[in-house]
Amino acid sequence: MRQNSSLAAGYEEWLSNFDWQWFCSLTYRGYPPSTKAMRTLKQWLAELKVENGSAGFGYFFALESGASGENFHWHGLTTGLRDTTERLPWLQRWWEIAGEGQIAYFDPDGNGIAYMLKHVRPGFDDGIIFELPRNQT
Repeated sequence: MRQNSSLAAGYEEWLSNFDWQWFCSLTYRGYPPSTKAMRTLKQWLAELKVENGSAGFGYFFALESGASGENFHWHGLTTGLRDTTERLPWLQRWWEIAGEGQIAYFDPDGNGIAYMLKHVRPGFDDGIIFELPRNQT
């Protein structure tokens, strides 16, 4: 049993109230420090918001450090996109600034939220980044 199950369960319950569109997994070439990992994700999300976000744009991403503790990558969710079909340009943009990625359509019946939260624990605040719309479903 996970030590952080009540925290992760609380996040999972809260996040399940949003109408997520994409589930993203974003990795890095090499081993950037966590500050660079955060900076590149913020850059990518800012561009996504400007170019494809609606008034209801939002996201929630959790950082994972991998088995080595230095292999940073993100798992996250997006909502409020004007066009959900054009994933390839955003994968290409991530490649340009950071590394490889995967973007899938979010399946509310899948395990995406729990998977994203698997390493969330008390004191993990630096590993979470989010901006959520005021009106949730």
